[in-house]
Parts: sequence; C-alpha cells; structure tokens
Amino acid sequence: MRPTLFRALCALAAIAALVGFAGCGSSKTDDYKSQARKVAQDFKNSAQQTSQQVSSATTTDERVKGLEALKGSVDDAANGFEDLSPPDDVKSEHEQLIAGFRSLSSDISDVEDAVKTNDKNAAQATLPKLQADQQKVESAVQALESKIGD
Repeated sequence: MRPTLFRALCALAAIAALVGFAGCGSSKTDDYKSQARKVAQDFKNSAQQTSQQVSSATTTDERVKGLEALKGSVDDAANGFEDLSPPDDVKSEHEQLIAGFRSLSSDISDVEDAVKTNDKNAAQATLPKLQADQQKVESAVQALESKIGD
C-alpha cells in the first residue's frame, strides 16, 4: 500500500482529538457531553494505538490485523455514540456523526480487502472516499460542539 493511504488511515486519530464536548448547559446536555466525552476519549486512545499498528506493519498479515483493529476502534466509537441519548437539538448532528463512523468503517473494510488481495489500485481508489468520510466525521464533530457549547 502507498504511504498516502497509510497517512489517511492514521489521520483517524486526529479526528478523535477534535472531539472535546466541553461547556455547560442543561442537565440532559451535561449528561450527554459527559458520556460523549468518554466515548471520544476511548476512541482517541484506541485510534492512536491502532493507527500506529497499521503504520508500523511490515507484512500483509500485520497490516490486515492492524486494519481490523482500526476498524474495531471506529465501530466501537459508532456503537458508543449510538448508545447515547442526545438532546433533541443535536440529534441530527449526533446521527451524522454515527453515519460518518459507519462509512469510515466500510472504507477500512474496503482497504482491508484490497490489502488481502494485494490490489494496490483498489486500495488507492478507496483513498478519496476515506478522506471524504473523515471530513464528514470532522464536520459532524464541529457541528455538535457548536451546538452543545465550548
């Protein structure tokens, strides 16, 4: 796989760093922020570790294991956010964040399939969608943070 694709995959850890959910508001909003902060922190820790695993892999088996772990981190984040009850005024942004994580998970599966078959063209073809889905997650995070406060 080309270095650009690995850099794109490793950028997932950077997305996790964006999720802060600070501020104060209603009790439901505060509960949501507290729970979202925990999901985000868990994702940040896991994504950093699994991104490193992917980028340091030297064999196909190691890459596949790293991609599986990275996909697991993304799936855990999607599931974690899905388990939360967002305040009514952020439900749309909350759902967009979950959808973004689900799309990233699918992208990682596509990359994993390409790595397993040693199809560098397929792996590279996934890059634009991966980058677009990362941007969707970043946008959803920013929209959520703007509504629940800093």
